[in-house]
Amino acid sequence: MKKRILALVLAQLMAVSGVISICADEESRVRASLEANEEALSSTRSALYELAVKKEEIQETINSLNSNLVDLMVQIEDAELQITETEEKIATTESDIEDTTAALEEAEANRDDQYDSMKKRIQYIYENGGNVGLMIGILESEDLTQFLGKQEYAEQLETADRDQLDELKATVSEVEELKSSLETQKEELETENGYLKAQKEDLDTQKEDLNTQIAENQSTSDDYAYQIEVAQEQAAALVSVISQQNQRLEEIEEEKQAEALAAAEAAARAEREAEAARRAAEEEESEDEDDEDNPTRPIYRLT
Repeated sequence: MKKRILALVLAQLMAVSGVISICADEESRVRASLEANEEALSSTRSALYELAVKKEEIQETINSLNSNLVDLMVQIEDAELQITETEEKIATTESDIEDTTAALEEAEANRDDQYDSMKKRIQYIYENGGNVGLMIGILESEDLTQFLGKQEYAEQLETADRDQLDELKATVSEVEELKSSLETQKEELETENGYLKAQKEDLDTQKEDLNTQIAENQSTSDDYAYQIEVAQEQAAALVSVISQQNQRLEEIEEEKQAEALAAAEAAARAEREAEAARRAAEEEESEDEDDEDNPTRPIYRLT
């Protein structure tokens, strides 16, 4: 009887102990996994911070490049405006040169007419007894310039002819100077225009280079943004797993407490049952002893 009760009590205690051992093993596994996940979460958060810093730095670079690009675009617009203005000035100057060329041709034509008239007047003077040397000088001269170089002949002209000649020289010289000035002005404008176009080409090259840099940096920034998104998802997943593991540890702790309580109750119950068995055994032994002390019992016989 005692052995049977003791075996039953031990079986109950071993069952409770087995459950507690299983809980302890699971707790150990969960805690090990939790520690690994917390380390992974810490690493992920560090990586997130580094990525955020790099993304901020590259964004500052992009902002600076965009600012430079805006300045370049203003310079390009100003250069384009100057080029347009210079080309308009060149067109105006070319028109003035055309007008001046026409005026010069007209002045030269008037000069030639006056020169022919002078030759006719001098010839008239010669035919009427004038200076033979002057006539020879005129006839030998190929043009007015060569004739005017012969000072000895020019001095023999009448005052009116000299005045007309001086006026002719002044007109032709003035128109020639104006034309020369306009042509110089046109050359200067074309030189300036060439410089402005070269400057604009350089600005366009800088603009293209800046756009390339901005695109490259934006691509890097987008890559950082993608990595941040992935890391955030990983961190969120780890946080979820860690939360679940902490919850499971709380459940295990509750289960351990419940099993400990059950074990305590089982131990108390076993102790009570053992005590009851002990007392029953003592009472049985006491009855056996009483029987041994009083061996005579009434004997009833049938008659």
